[in-house]
Amino acid sequence: MQSSSSQAIVQDDGPKPRWSIKREVVKGDGNRIEEGDIVTIEFIATLNSGKEIANTYKRGLSYTIQADKKGDFLAEVVVGMRETGEREATVRLRSAGISGVVPGDEPILVWVKIDGFSPSQVADHPALPPGKTEPGRTSASG
Repeated sequence: MQSSSSQAIVQDDGPKPRWSIKREVVKGDGNRIEEGDIVTIEFIATLNSGKEIANTYKRGLSYTIQADKKGDFLAEVVVGMRETGEREATVRLRSAGISGVVPGDEPILVWVKIDGFSPSQVADHPALPPGKTEPGRTSASG
């Protein structure tokens, strides 16, 4: 497993950062995930106390999301990762938390692994025939 030194890279798109990268666990060796890309992830989320609040491995389900800097916190955290990459991040919810699960002032520690990737075909990208990707970008599955 590759690892890199701990970094404190803070998201730069709002008055108060919502999340920060704790460290890149595995940099990944594929395409860089951009806004609009569809990614399949595995993730584990815990509170600072160590209480686990979500774990896709235990549920036996992966999670597919669209990478988006203004989406839910998982959609934000994956932007900039690379295929096959793993990242640990600290997330602070913008709301008052999640009733009975996450107090509003407690950060969530998230470990995310990219399992699959499909490049974006949103409006600012030309329409592509099925099975084709943008020049220079390929899907992990083919």
